[in-house]
Amino acid sequence: VDHADSMGAAGRYGDGDVQWLTTGRGVQHSEMFPLVHQDRPNPLLLFQVWLNLPAKNKLVPPYFTMFWDQDIPRLVQRDAAGKAATITVIAGALDGLQPLAPPPNSWAARPEAHLAIWSIALEEGASWTVPAARDASAVGTLHLFQGKALKVGERTVPGPAAVGVRARQA
Repeated sequence: VDHADSMGAAGRYGDGDVQWLTTGRGVQHSEMFPLVHQDRPNPLLLFQVWLNLPAKNKLVPPYFTMFWDQDIPRLVQRDAAGKAATITVIAGALDGLQPLAPPPNSWAARPEAHLAIWSIALEEGASWTVPAARDASAVGTLHLFQGKALKVGERTVPGPAAVGVRARQA
């Protein structure tokens, strides 16, 4: 993806990179989708997570940063059957693994917010338990975008799906 914006930031990202844009008092930006490979398919999985800024940060200067794939921390855990879960830690610490420094003025920069954004890749048949949130008011959602189904508690949810989870329940 090629990004350009009114702050002068520009660049190409993909293959696991994370773009973080805090719009604050406003920024114009564009995303273009070039064909990187002329001789084969150019698949793209692009996710946008939009978080409303805290009221006190609505008019902060806009901010743009990249988290390059090779710099983003990952945790690999194996279940009882030896199957792997790979968790990419974009925001919110996990088992002592700290994410990259969050942009200023975002929810992720506020420790009391307990914001976590993790990308979880499970080997087929693997299981992993999402840790309980520290605060009962936290909102948890799992998004299944690849794979046949996801078991949440005792319920099997066919994909693709977005599933609300109880934040205080592991």
